[in-house]
Amino acid sequence: MIAAIVLAAGLSSRLGYPKQLLNLGEQFANKRLIEVVVDQVLASEVEQVLVVLGHQAQQIRELLQDKELNLIFNSDYRAGLSSSVKAGVEAIKEEETLEGILFLPGDLPYINTVIINKLLKVFLEEKPLILVPEYKGFRGNPTIFNVDLLDELSRVSGDKGGRELIAKYDSQVEIVKVASPAIHFDIDRAEDYQRLLKEGMNYD
Repeated sequence: MIAAIVLAAGLSSRLGYPKQLLNLGEQFANKRLIEVVVDQVLASEVEQVLVVLGHQAQQIRELLQDKELNLIFNSDYRAGLSSSVKAGVEAIKEEETLEGILFLPGDLPYINTVIINKLLKVFLEEKPLILVPEYKGFRGNPTIFNVDLLDELSRVSGDKGGRELIAKYDSQVEIVKVASPAIHFDIDRAEDYQRLLKEGMNYD
């Protein structure tokens, strides 16, 4: 079983507004960013979905309360991304059938079920230690970590999330080439948001 952990607890300090609550316009049926991301994960072949909340948790919780997922509150969210990774791992680590965890930052609006399901298929067939998607030579998200790394994931620190483990085990990282730049497009700054609204990119 693969569980997905959507990381949505951040402060959005570079944007100056909670990115999780951004309205993505008509292209996305006027849904909020976190809804768009979560809906794609729920529509995929992932068997269990957790969303880690922190900043503006109550507002996000209200948006997601009717969906079939587990909402996890990270009280230490100001400590950076790794605190959310650890909160998610803590919430899922006792699942007996767990084989791996797919981590997806909650600010990648164009990640879709095609991408997610491709990564899941490769992971379940080959069971690598870490699986990372790549588009035109550049790695992106989401990533999948084998259950064998749970203990180390529970000890990551700072704002790097699982990147320190990807670097540590680089020789054991399996790369999956995808046909979409969606794995790179996140919303960190106002310019990213405006680009999305104006260009209406099709990353299928």
